[in-house]
Amino acid sequence: MFLLLVLPKFNFIQNAQRHMWTIIKLHALSLLTLSPSFHNVWAKRTVHAIKIAKQDIDQVVITHFHEDHTGCAAFLQRTMGLPIYMNEPMIDYCRQKADYPLYRKIFWGKRDPFAAKPIGATFSSRNATWEVIPTPGHAIDHVVFLNRETGQLFSGDLYCQEKTKVILREEDIPAIIASLRHVLTYDFGDVFCAHAGYLPNGREALRRKLDYLLELQDIIIDLYENGTPPKQIQALLFPKKYPIVFFSGGEWDSLHIIRSVIRNYEAKQAS
Repeated sequence: MFLLLVLPKFNFIQNAQRHMWTIIKLHALSLLTLSPSFHNVWAKRTVHAIKIAKQDIDQVVITHFHEDHTGCAAFLQRTMGLPIYMNEPMIDYCRQKADYPLYRKIFWGKRDPFAAKPIGATFSSRNATWEVIPTPGHAIDHVVFLNRETGQLFSGDLYCQEKTKVILREEDIPAIIASLRHVLTYDFGDVFCAHAGYLPNGREALRRKLDYLLELQDIIIDLYENGTPPKQIQALLFPKKYPIVFFSGGEWDSLHIIRSVIRNYEAKQAS
């Protein structure tokens, strides 16, 4: 068995079992999608519940550094001595004590430090080779994993949902657009998203997300060019108030979508 650590939020034991046995049917890769750390108790119970032994797992690979994707890494490294691989930019960050807001620790738990190695351009499971495709935007180190032979794509948080309404302050919508365009140059069909789950027609789902973001970007730029300030653009395009904006103290907000588009637009105008 090969373990891919992509860690969706609040998938407890029964959901982890469901994800595992759904995905394990793939002939190219045996894969387990684990719950987040949540004080590591859920990781431990999940491992015991689906009877994972050390010899079943060769390595851990991670799509990006966010704690809902790395929460169990330290547990697996500590208890099973597994090698962990991720994109290089955030390796040093993950070696340190977690530094993120309290609400995220409450929702997703505290990510303990772990020591990862650079993932490289490809990696191999027991039955397949996977291409590592850089896809920054959601996170600076974000990557997706493609099996060219089977056309299966593990997309991390590149997709999440079709119509993005709020993003983290650090996210970059034009970079996400570029990453979606890049991924869509590859040949794939099935997509496994860390939050939306299995997307049987995943290529079309990613295409629809790209089309949505391109249209949204054009509208934002048009409004901005006509003198509409960012907060007024927000009121026009995203009138709904999302609870996460309040709970996160503004770290999540639709305003970040608008500002990232404007920032990129102004940089292009200045160059």
